[in-house]
Amino acid sequence: METWEFKEKGQSGFTLIELMIVLAISAILIGIGVPGIKNWSDSSRVNNATRDMCSKFKKAKMCATKNNAACAITFNQLVGGEVYDFVAYLDRDGDFEHDSTAGSDGVDNDGDGVIDEPDEEESIITLARWSDYKCVSFDTLQAGCSNDGISDTFQDNPSGCPSLCFLPNGLPVDINGALVSGAIHLANIPQGGDTARITKKRNGSVTAAGGIGIR
Repeated sequence: METWEFKEKGQSGFTLIELMIVLAISAILIGIGVPGIKNWSDSSRVNNATRDMCSKFKKAKMCATKNNAACAITFNQLVGGEVYDFVAYLDRDGDFEHDSTAGSDGVDNDGDGVIDEPDEEESIITLARWSDYKCVSFDTLQAGCSNDGISDTFQDNPSGCPSLCFLPNGLPVDINGALVSGAIHLANIPQGGDTARITKKRNGSVTAAGGIGIR
């Protein structure tokens, strides 16, 4: 009679020590990667806001030329009961303030002797709030900005809001009519992270300057 013997093959697998080593390596890799992802996310938010603001500056300049009218930019401007960080509008009366009732207020806003003309309306070209960009705000730690992230060269309008204006020829001026240059500074303030600069040059060109720096 033949006898058959069945031998169970040895089972292979991870030992507890091997598993612990794998987990330790994974934890180290995650620890290295998370800060990098966070820095990339911070930089991306500020960069997106910077590019968008540059686009809005350029749009304001083009609208001034297209409409043959002054186009003002005011920061911290009240519009419709809400404060916006950035507002660009056709400044028909040249006072560097947005007048939502111009063209229907019974006043000769453009000084031509005729009241409530359609071309007196101070149309809003574009506006923005930093809350739209998530965690982006004015960089209040920059020098020469009176702790508000806006160059002191952008003088306040009668309501105390920093402003500048593009003339129909595309040149930027302050409230006194003098050519102006300056910058606004943006930062990922809640994350304590990256900062970027939007620079307004005197010749009217707009650039995102200086790259990104860690504060």
